[in-house]
Formats: sequence, C-alpha cells, structure tokens
Amino acid sequence: MVGITKTFVDRLILPEKIKSGRTEQKRYYDDKLTGFGIRVTSGGTKAFFVEKSIKGTLKRITIGQYPAITIEQARKEAQKLLGQIATGIDPLAERKAQKIKKLL
Repeated sequence: MVGITKTFVDRLILPEKIKSGRTEQKRYYDDKLTGFGIRVTSGGTKAFFVEKSIKGTLKRITIGQYPAITIEQARKEAQKLLGQIATGIDPLAERKAQKIKKLL
C-alpha cells in the first residue's frame, strides 16, 4: 500500500514481460482510499481502478488511463463507485444494462 500521488505514478517502473505476446501487470493500492489503485502494464499503460467485493465476488472496475484522467479525478470517481457498492449497487451490472439499453 502506497500513497498514490502524481510523483509516485510518474516514477512507476514498467513490469518486465515474462512471456512474449503477453503484457504483464503490477497493481499498486492506495493507503488512503481502500479499494482504489493503479495498474501498470509492461506495454506502458497506467490505469486507475477500484477493487471491491460485490455480492461475494471480487470485482475490479477500471476508472481510466493516466494521464488522460488525473489522480484527483480518478480518486473522486473511485469514491463515487465505492459509495454505490456500499449502498448495494453493482456499477458493473449498471454499465452492462446501459449498454444493452443502447443496443435496443
């Protein structure tokens, strides 16, 4: 657990590829907001996420990629998502339902 700050994210080292054709990932979790973190891949992508148990299953929801989304924006969205989960709402199910609605 670490404090996710701009300096920390900018200094993240990309994980080495273990198998060719596959990217490796490393996740870092925030020490202030439980369930919030950043994932870095060997391909160079850095993305914020929320990880929380929803109805007994551990789920990971991607918030957005850095630097397109700032740490402050990601933290605010993480708080919103964690609040929804705490009140019994499954954000992943909500997203799926909206996609299906758009297709109809």
